[in-house]
Amino acid sequence: MKKLISILLGLLFTVTFAQDGFPRTVVDGQGRELVLEQAPTRIVALFNGNLGTLATLGVLPVGTLANQEMLDDPLYFEDSSSIASVRGEDGYSAELIAALEPDLIMGGRPEHVDELSGIAPVYLSGSLNSLEDTIVELRRASTLFGLEDDAEAIIGQFEDRLAAYALASPGDVSVMFTGLRADSIAVRTQNSTDCSLLNQIAMCDWPDPTGGTSWSFATTSEGVLDLNPDVIIYGNWTGGDISNDDIFTRLDSDPLWQELTAVQNDRVLITPGYNNPIASSLIGATKILDTFAPQIYPEVFEGPLTSEEIQEILSAN
Repeated sequence: MKKLISILLGLLFTVTFAQDGFPRTVVDGQGRELVLEQAPTRIVALFNGNLGTLATLGVLPVGTLANQEMLDDPLYFEDSSSIASVRGEDGYSAELIAALEPDLIMGGRPEHVDELSGIAPVYLSGSLNSLEDTIVELRRASTLFGLEDDAEAIIGQFEDRLAAYALASPGDVSVMFTGLRADSIAVRTQNSTDCSLLNQIAMCDWPDPTGGTSWSFATTSEGVLDLNPDVIIYGNWTGGDISNDDIFTRLDSDPLWQELTAVQNDRVLITPGYNNPIASSLIGATKILDTFAPQIYPEVFEGPLTSEEIQEILSAN
């Protein structure tokens, strides 16, 4: 993972804000115009997606609601100790946000404008339902800081990495993201951000059985057995209420689970640390590629692709 930081994020933690191009008018992800006199430097990022976008651009916020495990992951920030929590009893605390004296608040819901615009300008992100959405949002958010060139360099590096993995991957393995919920097993659909990425290197095209466009559907171990994927990537989606050990104790006692091809071939993979959705950032997308491509295709990838290997693959094709 340290190689990943130097390859993808080498530019990110040395960003300085040039004021060329300010004041400027920025259009947020929901079509609202914000007039900025200068690049904001004290930002509150309400959600994981907002934090992931800032981390990709190398912009350190002053406060967030994001998951602590995400903050502790050095792929996002080498040192996040200065980022304050703005969590209140029920969601965010407007008082804690105001105390940080932000000059920009990044959110995603229209009510954030009504509730927080008296504290600072509110930027609303757009849809983050696919890898394409993630890239669009990164480009859009970069205009807040005058970091358009940085964003293009980061996107180019990521697209090269994804293309190299896709070219080198056989693409003949079916992969399923599953997770235990309180009384069911959730399966990510082809509409999820996880599968929109993994479909570039494998087969993660599980349809929503209702015919809708949801990110996941609830099923049972029998339902998973009917689909019977080659590889299962298992995440703990219980909100921490049930430990991984308890989950697998339960699954190990399930005879239908034991019939799965992935279980019998020891091809059940565990998400490393915080299972951050890839829509949050290209950092999360890269983490998924570098973590799982070598496990899905161990005969192809000895480990995460290095910059040299990426260029060799691209040059050969």
